[in-house]
Amino acid sequence: VMVITGASYGVGAALARHFAGPFRVCALARSPDTLGTMAAECGEPGMVDVYACDVSDRQAVQQTCASIVDKYGRVDVLVNN
Repeated sequence: VMVITGASYGVGAALARHFAGPFRVCALARSPDTLGTMAAECGEPGMVDVYACDVSDRQAVQQTCASIVDKYGRVDVLVNN
């Protein structure tokens, strides 16, 4: 499981596209619409989970991390972009 912040554009989106498949990617960004578009470009449906999360909001980050760990049980790689 790879968590990537800032995954809606640029480097974060490129990393999500590249690693979807070898990893289950959890893509975080403020814009759910842009994240959904990026996830649709990642090949197999279901390889990228999207989470609307503003990383400057501590509570939102804690809730998002708890959701990811509840779903997958772990995080193997974290990319803070």
